[in-house]
Amino acid sequence: MDPTPAVEKLGAEQGKSILEKTFVNIPMGQGQEKVAENALDLAAKEGHWIMLQNIHLMENWSKVLEVRLEKAMLTAHDEFRC
Repeated sequence: MDPTPAVEKLGAEQGKSILEKTFVNIPMGQGQEKVAENALDLAAKEGHWIMLQNIHLMENWSKVLEVRLEKAMLTAHDEFRC
């Protein structure tokens, strides 16, 4: 089951949308790590939502994500969601 429509609907109800660039959906795969890291930093700072799809394919990078999330949570905007 693809959770994307449900998450996008919930985001819209909370004022987050792809069109307004307050919701970003990144299909993870080779070469997307830096894109995701940059989007995560911005989302945490500005209170946006970020959805990382197929993260299970990024087993080696998941440790990097964990550290970045822990760091982001120290100063993250209250509306930030990942």
